[in-house]
Amino acid sequence: MAVQNARRTRVVIDTSVLIDLIKSGKLIQFAEKYDGCITSVTLYEYLRGELYLGRNISEIKNFLEKIFDILYMDNDAIRKACELWLSLAKKRKAHFRTRYLDKCNLHYKKSSLSNHKHSTL
Repeated sequence: MAVQNARRTRVVIDTSVLIDLIKSGKLIQFAEKYDGCITSVTLYEYLRGELYLGRNISEIKNFLEKIFDILYMDNDAIRKACELWLSLAKKRKAHFRTRYLDKCNLHYKKSSLSNHKHSTL
């Protein structure tokens, strides 16, 4: 679990922002400024890509868990995500991952950062 600091803003980032922070070499700078969080979906997506590239995902997972709080989906979050997906699928609207991130933020009362959109609660 990431180190907590009451003075820093808690921010949930999505997979695209995580990749950008790592590629740009700014992940540590981000972690020093914010109490960062990622969802279990972001953790999965990132590790899946690293595995595809032949990297040691156990080490990477341990590193990410030291930097970020991981927001795991509980039964309520899974139900809400399914309902959200169905609603959006019927309307053929909105990017599901961005909407899912927003729902997680409401559930955990956090701010989010995404390359798709930025929202502050």
